[in-house]
Amino acid sequence: MTALASSLSYRIRYPFVKSFALFDSDGRRTVLITVYFRVMKTLTPIAWFLLIIIALTGPTGCDDSDSGSPTEPGEPSPGPYTTRTATVTRIIDGDTIVVNSGEKVRYIGIDTPETGDCYYSEATMRNTDLVDHRVVTLEVCNASPTDQYGRTLAHVHVDGILVNAVLIREGYARAISIPPCTSRSDDYRQMMDDAFADGAGMWSACY
Repeated sequence: MTALASSLSYRIRYPFVKSFALFDSDGRRTVLITVYFRVMKTLTPIAWFLLIIIALTGPTGCDDSDSGSPTEPGEPSPGPYTTRTATVTRIIDGDTIVVNSGEKVRYIGIDTPETGDCYYSEATMRNTDLVDHRVVTLEVCNASPTDQYGRTLAHVHVDGILVNAVLIREGYARAISIPPCTSRSDDYRQMMDDAFADGAGMWSACY
């Protein structure tokens, strides 16, 4: 901001106090400096300079912004995922399951064939083989814990195996990337490219 010190000093209620205004280039008053007359007479040019700088910039060390504030109770943790375990009670298809809490879980970053599509039955059976009635670890996306259908979005692990990745590598699933849960998108895309090049699963059966 370009500021000009006005040469105008004006009378106010008390005779021993004077005020000086700073104006920007459009003539709008931006800062009002009020000093006691007795003190004003003793100020050196350097002191006047420092007084004007302080008035323009304001005090330092009192940042009230909350950009560095800690996470409030109940908010998602700062990391990309919250990890918890669950038992799979039902398989819906190749990329969706139901767990013992009753919630539906949709695998993040992959898409398997829908009902009636080529390789639907094979993808559903493979998902059944991997997780049905097993204890799994869910990595739930903090940035978007559920999708528009209310399904929990998660990377799913069983016995140390990332199920999402297995389904892509073996040609049962495509890699997809839907923000904001995209931390493994590049890896999944590379797995899909490799599976396609090898003709794994649906890539040779359906294309």
